[in-house]
Formats: sequence, structure tokens, C-alpha cells
Amino acid sequence: MIKVPDKEYWVRRSELTLIANEKSALQYEQELKKAYLEAMQRITKEIEAFYGRYAKDNRISLLETRKRLRPDELLNFNKQAKLYLDEVERLGDKAFTAEYREYLKKLSGKAYISRMEELTTNIRHNIETLSTGYNIGLGQILTEAYQDGFYRTMFDIQKQAGFGISFTTPGGKQLEMAIRERWLGQNYSDRIWADKNKLIIQLEQILSQEFVRGRGPREVAKDFSDKMQTSYYNAQRLIRTELNYISNK
Repeated sequence: MIKVPDKEYWVRRSELTLIANEKSALQYEQELKKAYLEAMQRITKEIEAFYGRYAKDNRISLLETRKRLRPDELLNFNKQAKLYLDEVERLGDKAFTAEYREYLKKLSGKAYISRMEELTTNIRHNIETLSTGYNIGLGQILTEAYQDGFYRTMFDIQKQAGFGISFTTPGGKQLEMAIRERWLGQNYSDRIWADKNKLIIQLEQILSQEFVRGRGPREVAKDFSDKMQTSYYNAQRLIRTELNYISNK
């Protein structure tokens, strides 16, 4: 007869699972923090380069940002936008969202681009790239946590039974469905894309407000860095929430 584990056993097992999840979360949070810092460094360079091209006395008005790019500037922008689109197409559907792919395609068909659109496009690509890496990385962490929990459970069952029990390992579509199951209306990818979209909206708002105020590149970069920091805090909470959910599952 199979020995049924008592309540104390499952409490101990749950504690060990929480400890393992904490280690995984901390390790991935450190990797993600580095990615956020690197993205912010690239965004700061984009802002500084923009001011270097168009500002006078380190200031630029909102009216100036709405001017069209000159033909030579537009040519350079289109080349850069094509590089972005090539990267998106190369990585495929599981990386960047379809909405971002369409955004880049529409840009290539526009007769003119404003200076503001040039800046937001360059900054947005950094945000999209960061979110894509975050989405892929968290998916891998959740997959490993699900598989680890599954194997630990089957090992415990076999140990309690005293003999081997055959079982089917999770994989393929079964594993994908388990990881991407929606709870409270969203899965982890939905939540990542929602935070990314919020960050992009804030980007456009910050740029408009800062140019109206006539602020310099340091102030603009600092304000956006604060929003990026908030986004990272949201990511920290999401990592732990999703890990706990998948472990319970």
C-alpha cells in the first residue's frame, strides 16, 4: 500500500520549493536589471545624439521637434528603420509583437517623418528589444520551474510507493499551454506587453512635456530613467508572482 505523506511533509516540501524559486527569481532579477541598465544607457545616447543634431544652446522646442527630416536625414532614418524591421523578421513571431512589426512597416511607407518620430522610433526599439528579451527569459525560467516541480513530485510519489511508476514527461504543446495559461485574464506575456505599452505611452508624454518646458538632455533622460526604474520594479513583482503560480500549478 502506498504511504500517504502527512501534512508536515507537504509543508516542508512547499518550503523547499519556495527557497528554490527565490534563488531562481533573484538570479533572473539580476540579469534583467543589467538588461534594463544597458537599455537605458542606449536610450540616453539616443537623446544626447538628438540634441546634438537639432538643439541650440542645449535646448529644443516642441515646434522644432515637429519639423520634417531633410531628404538626407530621412534616407538615414529609413535605413535604420529597415535594420529594425530586419531584426524583427529574423527573430520571428515568438520575439517581437505583431503590432510592433506593423508599426515599422507603416513607417517605411510614410512620405515624411518628423524629428520627434525619429527619436521615439529609436528609443522605442530599445524598449521593444528589452521587453522581448524579458519575455523570452521569463518563459524559460517558468518552463524550468514547471519541469522541476513535476519531476520532484513524481520522484516523491515513487519514493512513497516504494516502486517505479511510469509517467509522461511534460513537453511540447502541453508544456507551452501550462506556462501560457491565462489567470486573472492574462498570462505572463500579456502582462509584459501591457507594461511595455505603458512605458511607450509615457515616453511620448515625457518627450512632449520636456520639450515644451525647454529642458535639456540630462533632465529628459533622468525623467525617463525614473519610468524605467518603475518598470523594473513591476518586472520584479511579476517574476515572483508567476513563479509562485507555476509552482502551485
